[in-house]
Amino acid sequence: MAKDSIAPQSSLQLKLEIPPPVLVKTQNRGKGIERTLWRRQLSSQLVLLPPNLKPLLPKSHFVFFLISTIRDFDLSGILDKYENKTGIGRPAYDPIMLLTLILYCYCNGTTSGRGIERLCRESVPCRIITGNQTPDHDTIANYLTMHREQFNSLFQQTLELADRFGLAKLKHASVDGSKIHANASRNCLRSLQKLKPRQYRFKLMAMTLPQLKRKRFVKKSNSREND
Repeated sequence: MAKDSIAPQSSLQLKLEIPPPVLVKTQNRGKGIERTLWRRQLSSQLVLLPPNLKPLLPKSHFVFFLISTIRDFDLSGILDKYENKTGIGRPAYDPIMLLTLILYCYCNGTTSGRGIERLCRESVPCRIITGNQTPDHDTIANYLTMHREQFNSLFQQTLELADRFGLAKLKHASVDGSKIHANASRNCLRSLQKLKPRQYRFKLMAMTLPQLKRKRFVKKSNSREND
């Protein structure tokens, strides 16, 4: 290439048309507000998000602890149900990812499938778990129904993990033994043999109760007539 023929250097310029802050004129505006510096409103600015969302959260965030902890669990009962010998069908969501997502949402008070689906679009920790995927509420409900039996094993492993970290002690289990005087106390319990004679007595009382009411009514009416 000749020295005189130099290719022009292309430069990419991004123009951000951000309007300056506007002061709202009010009657009760304080003095000196015209000299106040305002931050620019960047709601209309293009944001280039990083390909990895993990730097947006601190390293001590609970979601990272949960992701690393789920890997230590025995999930063979869940993974065995995804065996596809024919290799036909749509690819399924990662079951470990769905389990991590459900546990994280449950820990933060969101238990409905539609709520979890909404957090997959709005919550940064949920987007980190799913990798910017959005499983719908039907997928989450089907996952919970399919692996309902395996959750007992997961709960037991969670207790063992809490014992390992010293968060819970499984050596002693105490039951509250407060005695409260009530109709459902132990002294009010009766066997079938003791209830049979009372049943006969209750029937007689039920039969004689209308007759007693009639006699009392007759006595009251006779006393009024005599007066």
